[in-house]
Amino acid sequence: MEVHKPKPVHGWREFAKEVGIIVLGVLIALAAEQTVEMLRWRGAVGAGRTALHREIAFDDGYFRDRITLAPCIDRRIAAVTVMLDGAAAGKQPSGLSTPSFIGPGRLTLQAQWTAEQASQTLTHFPRAERAQLGVWYDQFQSMRVWIESEEQAWAHLGTLTSKGPLNPQDVALLRQDLQTARYLEYLVSLNAQRELDRGQELGVAPDPPHQAFIDAICKAPPEQPLSETP
Repeated sequence: MEVHKPKPVHGWREFAKEVGIIVLGVLIALAAEQTVEMLRWRGAVGAGRTALHREIAFDDGYFRDRITLAPCIDRRIAAVTVMLDGAAAGKQPSGLSTPSFIGPGRLTLQAQWTAEQASQTLTHFPRAERAQLGVWYDQFQSMRVWIESEEQAWAHLGTLTSKGPLNPQDVALLRQDLQTARYLEYLVSLNAQRELDRGQELGVAPDPPHQAFIDAICKAPPEQPLSETP
């Protein structure tokens, strides 16, 4: 086997040429690596954006339905106020319909946002878009807490369907729950529109109405007579 000895470098010009070739090769390799990495993150950002928009569309569908439900919930709050006033006067509500006390909450999602944060994909989104997404999800997390508290308030108000007289302490506690439901309904409806507006700025349209959910919440209860407490 023939072995070729490296040629000696003659002069600075030839040395600079050899070094230049080596440096150029390294730069080409680094540029290729960066290009591959850039393309990989570009694909990840595109897939992440699609998934986040799908999640926001699902949640904004609920927020749009909450705005539709607002008049129904307001009527329900007014009816429960009358019932509590009657209970405080010694009368018991009867003939109540269980659907009238179904909480207005529904499944909402944020798993995709959590996944994109964990994968660090969000750090490669354009800064302005990342900020918009952050504002939407920050508000969303607060609203989930409000909706959970609202559900608990309506669950407590459902005790109005129980048999037996309500004592003054029962009425006082239920009035607190009713006030909680009233205030949270205001907060959720107000911020639901804001979330819809933010979603529109991101180019996301809400999912179609969930008509079965709307009908369940807005179903008119039967007449609710008040009977004298024996």
